[in-house]
Amino acid sequence: MALKGSRVAVITGAGSGIGRALAHACERAGHQLVLCDRDSAALEETVGALSATADVSAFDISDREAVHAFATRVLDEHGPPQLLIHNAGVALSQTVANMEYADLEWVMNVNFWGMVYGCKAFLEPMLQAGNGTMVFVSSIFGVVGIPTQSAYNASKFAIRGFAESLREEVGDRMQVLVVCPGGVRTNIIRNGKIRDWPLPVKTGSDPAQAFERLARLEPEQAARAILKAVQGRQKRLILGTDARMLDCLQRLFPSSYHQAARRLTSLLR
Repeated sequence: MALKGSRVAVITGAGSGIGRALAHACERAGHQLVLCDRDSAALEETVGALSATADVSAFDISDREAVHAFATRVLDEHGPPQLLIHNAGVALSQTVANMEYADLEWVMNVNFWGMVYGCKAFLEPMLQAGNGTMVFVSSIFGVVGIPTQSAYNASKFAIRGFAESLREEVGDRMQVLVVCPGGVRTNIIRNGKIRDWPLPVKTGSDPAQAFERLARLEPEQAARAILKAVQGRQKRLILGTDARMLDCLQRLFPSSYHQAARRLTSLLR
């Protein structure tokens, strides 16, 4: 039996996409898995493809009481995790003028507050145990602002700022890694609320199809890169060629990167 808390990896949003790929990658790395997602059926699909058993819980991470109850149980049964990956997230695409407050609150509650709740619930036990890692999955949209993505941008900028501040507070007591992926082929657009879309869409197509044409990175590639960054004690990971190009454009042209990004998007399309 493994030492309590030893090699335990907690992954949110493990029902699909990057979260599911991370579950497989962490299993291969020898971690004992604790997985959560709001979609119980998707969680079962993830677990069904694993070689070993996993501890699974289905709940909404925007529910603070549910997150803390989950953390209490995990800490009691497994001890402080060695690795906590805040991955769960949702998408909203709509202009500020047309956006409903309820949609903005939904995005912030899941993407930002869900990560805050998970961080707060596990932080002190992980610090006391020492040598743990928290991974915060932000986005390249936490680096650059994109039309119709104001709510998503706000949540991802907030995650990055929160995590980078946390890193300075904890010092060398815990690794804090911020991941900013570009386009990864997941269901985030299909499962999101897409009201307005920033890119031209061909007749007969839809935003999800347009996103999939632009997204060049598979979830498995993203998961491998994230674990490699954890092993390398990195602080920040810009993930994907598109993300690295946008990050570079933002650094070189902080007030006019949108123009260059539009030209880049046209070339990619």
